[in-house]
Amino acid sequence: MKKLFLNIAVVSIIVAGQSCSKKPDNYAAPAETLMGSVIDSTTGKSLQTETGSGGIRLRLDELSWSATPTPYYFYAKQDGTFNNTKIFKGKYRVSAEGPFVPIMQSTSDKSVTIDIAGVVTQNFT
Repeated sequence: MKKLFLNIAVVSIIVAGQSCSKKPDNYAAPAETLMGSVIDSTTGKSLQTETGSGGIRLRLDELSWSATPTPYYFYAKQDGTFNNTKIFKGKYRVSAEGPFVPIMQSTSDKSVTIDIAGVVTQNFT
């Protein structure tokens, strides 16, 4: 019984040591910024809405790596503005979704394609 316990302990230590010896992440952290507003076309002012899942959601599709990317979502503030400072540099398809637009609609006709490098301002009307 002691020998079995000792063998299990040795194997566990070896496996744990191998899993902890992975190479460090040497990529730069995302540092690009996408900011802007969702503007009411009638008043010309930022659209007031709820925060979180009841409000405005922005969808980013990174086209730099794939023609059919997995979407990345983030939410706008209550006053209709948005500011995401942790985006990787690249080409993105960006669209605004929310209570005024069906969430699951195709974004091909309601989106813009932009290169995000540095600070980029994009407004949606």
